[in-house]
Amino acid sequence: MEPSKEGAPPISPEENKIELRVEKATTQVVDVGIHLPAEAPTKRLTFSEQWTRTINSFMKPIRRALIVLTRHAANHPKSYVTAIIVVSIGLMLVGLATNFEVIADGDVWTPQDTRSVQHGDWIDSDDSGFPKDPRMLMLIVHRNGLNIVGDDLAQEGLTRVFQVLDTLRTTPDYHELCAHRDYVHPVTGEVTCDIAGVSALWNDNTTLFHETVTSNEDAIEFLSTKTLPSGRSVNYDQFIGYNECREEGNGGKLVHCTDGGTLTSGLSYITIVGLPGEDQVEDQAMDFEENLINNLKEMRDQWATTEDNDFQLEFLAYRSFDDEMMRSLSADFPLLPVVFVLMSVLCCLIFTRRDPVFSRAWLGFGAVVTVLMAITASFGLLFCIGVPFTNLTPILPFIMFGVGLDNAFIISGAFTRTDHMKPTVNRIEETIIDVGGTIMLTTLTAAAAFALGILSSIPAVRYLVMYAFPTILIGWLYQVTFFISLIVIDEQRIKDNRRDCCFCCSDQSPGSQRLHLERDRNPGKHFADRAMAAYTNVLLRPKVKIAVLVAFAGLFGVMTWSTTQLKQYFDFTEILPKDSYILGWWDALKDLGENNGVTAGIYFRDVDFSLNTTRQEMYGFVQELVDMPYAGRYPTYNFWLLDFDQYVAETNISGLPFNDQLAQFLSVGKYKAYDQHVVLDPATGDMLASRTSLAFDNHDYSDVKETVDALEMQEEISANQTVNQGRKDWAFFTWAEDYYIWEFYRVSPKELILTTLLGTASVSFLALLFIPHWSAAPLVFSMLVVLYIDLMGFIQLCGVSVGPVMYISMVMSIGLMVDYVMHVTYRYMEIDAIDRQEKTKQAMETIGASVMVGGLTTWLGVLPLGWSSSEIFFTVFVVFFGLVLFGLLHGLVLLPVILSLIGPQVVIQDSRHHFSAPVASSSRIALPEDTHNSEEKSGSFDLLHVVTEVEV
Repeated sequence: MEPSKEGAPPISPEENKIELRVEKATTQVVDVGIHLPAEAPTKRLTFSEQWTRTINSFMKPIRRALIVLTRHAANHPKSYVTAIIVVSIGLMLVGLATNFEVIADGDVWTPQDTRSVQHGDWIDSDDSGFPKDPRMLMLIVHRNGLNIVGDDLAQEGLTRVFQVLDTLRTTPDYHELCAHRDYVHPVTGEVTCDIAGVSALWNDNTTLFHETVTSNEDAIEFLSTKTLPSGRSVNYDQFIGYNECREEGNGGKLVHCTDGGTLTSGLSYITIVGLPGEDQVEDQAMDFEENLINNLKEMRDQWATTEDNDFQLEFLAYRSFDDEMMRSLSADFPLLPVVFVLMSVLCCLIFTRRDPVFSRAWLGFGAVVTVLMAITASFGLLFCIGVPFTNLTPILPFIMFGVGLDNAFIISGAFTRTDHMKPTVNRIEETIIDVGGTIMLTTLTAAAAFALGILSSIPAVRYLVMYAFPTILIGWLYQVTFFISLIVIDEQRIKDNRRDCCFCCSDQSPGSQRLHLERDRNPGKHFADRAMAAYTNVLLRPKVKIAVLVAFAGLFGVMTWSTTQLKQYFDFTEILPKDSYILGWWDALKDLGENNGVTAGIYFRDVDFSLNTTRQEMYGFVQELVDMPYAGRYPTYNFWLLDFDQYVAETNISGLPFNDQLAQFLSVGKYKAYDQHVVLDPATGDMLASRTSLAFDNHDYSDVKETVDALEMQEEISANQTVNQGRKDWAFFTWAEDYYIWEFYRVSPKELILTTLLGTASVSFLALLFIPHWSAAPLVFSMLVVLYIDLMGFIQLCGVSVGPVMYISMVMSIGLMVDYVMHVTYRYMEIDAIDRQEKTKQAMETIGASVMVGGLTTWLGVLPLGWSSSEIFFTVFVVFFGLVLFGLLHGLVLLPVILSLIGPQVVIQDSRHHFSAPVASSSRIALPEDTHNSEEKSGSFDLLHVVTEVEV
């Protein structure tokens, strides 16, 4: 123990070194004992002070660990740079070579654990007994809205239909592939692919067509036939879009062709081909469809260039959606280098100075490389884990390039404000002490908001956030290691008097040493900080404050109203390239095909079909479904039970056992097609399951509310069936593949609300946990609510509806909008000033420019999405343009005004400028001038205000 001066208590060696906070450049020297007198009154801590002390105690080891990490990186900069580059690229290469998987289909939008998914899984499984659904191919021949049988073109239109079929059948591997189709032609008895269309009037035979149709009159006569050669009725709704026939009597009244008459008009010929869907021929079917699509494109283009031809061809193959979504995905990859170049140029300009040595353009480029390495490492890691890469994942690099640079600007700005005379490692420590807390907090809040998306039942959302939140965390880690290392390397370049862009060359120009000395003595403020200070002085004038509050109140009112006008809408074409051939098919189907509604299967299972009561329940179930306002006609074309009962009555076999009746019925040629719709036990002949179909042809695709209503209505009808009571797995139900996206429509509003609430709550909780003052949480929460509502109102004004893309974008925006609020709030809490006005000014002067530049880079990062080949990326651009716009307005205009009026007048942490020095045995300590004054005023001295920690 060292002896103390004049009988003061002895001072231990452990107490001989303390860290002092210097609040001003000028100090006074006063005598102060390390130990307060025993009789000194102890001030009782307020709730806020106790809260601050508790949170600071919690944060202390975290800050210490962060400082240790950055100090190590600063001491070994080249090793960190090399190691991070090698690890990042290595992870990417390993991930691509191992578990990399791309999913670009509609299944990623399907909410899991719904009845629709359960029913679909059962139908596709071997347990159902139903054959695999065929790979559907749809062909549409039309005249762009003109009558296909008018202008004496009936024969030509049919000729073109058969030309398309000949192209289909002459494509290599057609017959080999169709030999695997479990379908027997009802007339020829050939095992082949089933073709449903007007060609069935000629048994799909081109030769027979040309032999029997030699004029338009012949064509009209055949098209007016009500019965196919197989004996089945002609399904006009499926074959001819918007068909009309003229009755022979009744004054030649125009009626639907199903009701009789001679065909007089129609808008399209629709042909549907069923290719085998079995797994064992999937590769062969995929190759065949690829060749067929190319052939059909050539035919379509040839028709389009033929003079005096009005007929057009549209088509859709089973693989078309996957192909086009993959094309959309790959088409947008070239935009990534564009973003990298834009960001590099911008950052180089921001970091450039007139002096060739003090300029830091290469450091600006290094900031972009830091983000690139973070994206590379996180994506590579997730590839290794096996997280699927969807057509939404490419959105993230655009966003991360913008968002990831925010921390770089804040770190570099804080480093610039440190004392240039100090060693670089010490300056790095001061930088992290200065801004380490705020960048860590904003990183955690963004990552937490993204991570909550894992709770979503929608795979597309889960996969996206699985890529997003690790990228944010790794980006932060690289900022405090890789980018810090680049700063140290660049600072050494400056000390060596080497030029920025030509760092191998020293600056030998006259006066360069003088400039260095001047820079070390008076580092000065960056022009952006000076500009922000001038802006804040204007902003915080009383009249300007009033104008800001009034303007934002009006804005909030307008945007709140606009938010209430949001509607759900989804057009699947948004996820396709703008030049996709699917768009032409879709327009033709919905505009020229009358029967373009969703066709759902009605399934029956796990019941005794031999009982008459069971069959009556089946009739009742179908009738209830048909009676829905969204359903169409009774399924007379493919309900086996209707034809079965008619057959039993006509053949007088009602006395036979049910299995015998069924066997005879299915042996009749025109009823053999029902083999696809009934499942029999091969040993006993008992019926195990059966199905028919129902068309939702009174349903508007574009009306999401109507779609959800149709889904819930059929679900309610199924749930109310007596046979389904008490069953976990329903015996009677309906299912269509379209139900998957319908389920998305149903759950997305609920999940959007839940994600918003959880995201806002988690961000506010983290603010409460990491900002050492309780007022931060309600302040952040209220600002986020206002910002979120304003953003949604803006999106609605831009014409964006609530759909999958908007939902995904809003999930991401919760994690990103907090940055604009949190940085300024945290900085305000740290500033020690005489009043709110001064605290706000200093906060804006030191952090405002970095937030502004960060917002600019975020906007620049998503700017190329405006030129994306997909509407989905354009929607993301609109959302993030609004996010940056309103984030900057709220964070740099509204929030400073609020803080200057009602912000807490507390200091959550000592000023960021620290030094460590041993204390002399005389206990004479250099104190800030204002500390001495405050001691005189209060009559006491709070040592905790001066001493940050005792160094052992």
